[in-house]
Amino acid sequence: MRKKGLIVLVLLLVCLVDGNVNANGEYGKTLQMPWTGCGSGQSPGVYAATVVEPGATQRSKAYFEANFQTFNVPEHWTYLYFRNSSTTDADTTVYLIYFSDGGDYLPAFKLTFTTGTQANSNKTGSEFADTLAAVEYLVSGVAKSPENNYVAQYYTDRHWAKKIGVVPIEVTNPAYLEITGN
Repeated sequence: MRKKGLIVLVLLLVCLVDGNVNANGEYGKTLQMPWTGCGSGQSPGVYAATVVEPGATQRSKAYFEANFQTFNVPEHWTYLYFRNSSTTDADTTVYLIYFSDGGDYLPAFKLTFTTGTQANSNKTGSEFADTLAAVEYLVSGVAKSPENNYVAQYYTDRHWAKKIGVVPIEVTNPAYLEITGN
C-alpha cells in the first residue's frame, strides 16, 4: 500500500510541474533577455560605413569572421528579434543578415530600416527606425513597420543558426543594430 501511495504522489508531482524552468529556477515564466548590439569587436552592433557584399567565394567562416561583425546566438533562443537606430531622422540603413551553423555563412534576409524620431536609450544620440522592409532569401519572418515614430522590428525563427553575420550594405549615418531572443 505504501508503494502505491508513493507512486501516486510521484505521478501527481509530475503532472503538476510542467518542466518549463527559466534560468532563475522559476516555473512557467519566459526568460526575458535584454536588447544587445548585434555584432562583435570593440563596438558590437555599431555600423558607420558601407561595405561590399561578399561574393559566393567569400562566405567561408574564416573570411566572414575576419571581415564582418558576427554574433553567437545563445543556445536557448528560439526566436530572434532585430531593431535598428541611427543618428538622423529619415536616414536609411540596409543590412544583409547571414546565418551560419558554425561553418559557411548563407544569406538569410535583407533588412532596410528608415529612422524615425523616438530616442533609443540604449545608444545615446540615436533614434529608432520606425519603418522596415524585409527581403527574405533563406528564412521567413515578420516585419513590423508601424511608422509614426514607433519602433520597427523584424523577427524570425532561428532555425539552425548558431551564428549571425551582419553586412551593412547601406549606411547613411552611424547606425546601431540590436538583437534579442527568447
